[in-house]
Amino acid sequence: MNDPLRYPIGTMQQALAQPIDYETARQEIAAFPSLLRERVEHLKPKELQRQYRDNSWTIRQLVHHCADSHSHALLRIKRALTQPEAQIYGYNEGPTAELPDYNLPIESTLLQLNGLHARFAALLSGITAAQRQATYYHTGEQRTFTVEQAAQVYAWHGKHHLAHINLALAAT
Repeated sequence: MNDPLRYPIGTMQQALAQPIDYETARQEIAAFPSLLRERVEHLKPKELQRQYRDNSWTIRQLVHHCADSHSHALLRIKRALTQPEAQIYGYNEGPTAELPDYNLPIESTLLQLNGLHARFAALLSGITAAQRQATYYHTGEQRTFTVEQAAQVYAWHGKHHLAHINLALAAT
């Protein structure tokens, strides 16, 4: 799929086809909350309602989505590291973005991402090369991911949504 508004930096599959090294992915995960805060903390409520394409999520929804998605990521990786043949399930992101907590101001979510990513990066830093090859099976994607691949996916995911926010802010 080559939709530059939906996938401004390419798809997850494209990112996995051109892997980055594990340490780079870990550093990008560690840096994400600061990059996100820098981009959105000064925005007014009306600006947080901007969309990057017709019928897309708003900037506010994107911020809250990143916290939900990256919370899942941390737990998925922990399952891979602690449960042989771990299976994980996706969640319905669209309806989740319509729940009442997505209307909250973004500050509490930015704080949540700071703590979450500190833990996420510490976990990725503290595991062995062998543990990086631990896997989980994602039932929605119908594929197996190693911890190393999951780190790459979530490094991509943060950049993907930062690009969406940049598109929304550039739109007039």
